[in-house]
Amino acid sequence: FCTLLQKEGGGREEEEQLKMAIATGWLGSSDLQAPEPLVVPQQQQTRTRNNQTVEVTGANTDLIPAPAEETGERKGAQKRVAFNPIVGRSESMQVDENKERFSNTRIVKEIKSNNKNLEKELILYMNCMKKGLDRSIKSISHAGKMRFLDPKVDFTYKTPITFNKPEDKEKFKFTAYSPMCYRHIREFLGVEASEYLRVLTDTDWVPSGAGKSSAHLYYVGRTYVVKTMTHNESKFLRKILHLYYHHISNNPHTMLPRFLGHYSVTLKNGEKRTYIIMNNVFDTKHKMTEVYDLKGSTVGRLAESGESVRKDLDIKQLVYIGQNRKQILLDQLNRDSHFLEHCGIMDYSFLLGIHIPERNAISVQPEQPPIHTHSDESCLRADDGGMLSEGGGPEYRGITYYVGVIDILQEYTSFKKSENFFKGLRHNRRAISAVPPPDYASRFRDYINKVVI
Repeated sequence: FCTLLQKEGGGREEEEQLKMAIATGWLGSSDLQAPEPLVVPQQQQTRTRNNQTVEVTGANTDLIPAPAEETGERKGAQKRVAFNPIVGRSESMQVDENKERFSNTRIVKEIKSNNKNLEKELILYMNCMKKGLDRSIKSISHAGKMRFLDPKVDFTYKTPITFNKPEDKEKFKFTAYSPMCYRHIREFLGVEASEYLRVLTDTDWVPSGAGKSSAHLYYVGRTYVVKTMTHNESKFLRKILHLYYHHISNNPHTMLPRFLGHYSVTLKNGEKRTYIIMNNVFDTKHKMTEVYDLKGSTVGRLAESGESVRKDLDIKQLVYIGQNRKQILLDQLNRDSHFLEHCGIMDYSFLLGIHIPERNAISVQPEQPPIHTHSDESCLRADDGGMLSEGGGPEYRGITYYVGVIDILQEYTSFKKSENFFKGLRHNRRAISAVPPPDYASRFRDYINKVVI
């Protein structure tokens, strides 16, 4: 069967993923009751899945020299703020002016891990990212460098910067992918370069833990989220970047993630990690009482005990935002899902955050919340970044909803096709997550239409 995957266009990575999924029990024995059973070699059965995705490359001697680094000392102590929107925790700390600007020693206490080597590795990558961002963003944001995009160059161009001078504590290569394109996106979305740089370099990166994909997620202030990417995700984003750019340009209030920068760090030992920086759906001072990850499928969509993010089968209430705003949301979701379908993307989610105020706070509010005055897609974030409830009865008064579409870089690969095949033998094929992009988009829209009132 793995040989057939390659004949259908699947790469070696998809073949290895399939073998590993079977060997580690990701596909159960009942999933393998195909007409012709798949035999896995004995040596493959002892392989385990890595805790994180790391690309290893050989020594790269073709490094472009770094531009002259801007210098300057920041006088006085500055305040750093660490905020996790899911738990609603906000902390501040004073940074001594004599300490290294890009220090992340405090992050050690945040990482819930007994592996000290992993802690040091995460801090090393974060320090490298901050140093690289400082130099890269200052360089590309210079007023004299602003120009129109060149479609033949700017969507695929990458700028490597090396840090290998004697004064550099860590030796590494930092790469900015399509920097001019992302500068245009940031300016189109109203992201000011100096503030963007300040938040990313002067604010603690608070880890949120690794998901099933082993991706590391960091909250940077309340505004941004930094997430690691697999090699396939990074390659796919660069492939569709021109389509994404035009979609964002035509839909300024899109519900898709607002990708603001794409970077990678390669250490001197050849290990590489790629990052994407995007907006935070929960960019608000409010704490999220409930968070849902909704796909429209039902197989395996029940949150396990202890999980803070709930799934499709856990939701017990409807989202009351009023008919007018519902129609605006569905129209935008329709455009976004058709774009994802056109790009061959599936397995994305509708992220729903619900803020329920305390009862004593609700009692002082008027019986009916003010009706929003926005007639376009901006009404989806008009109430402190979200939408106040409208209708549904007294028990829904004061509730605010925060929504967005996330995880949009999963292409319908040969591996996903094999998942569709095997899981379809055991479950209703229309109820599993791994379905072709047209079916996924249609089911996704229908499901959100039923949840939102």
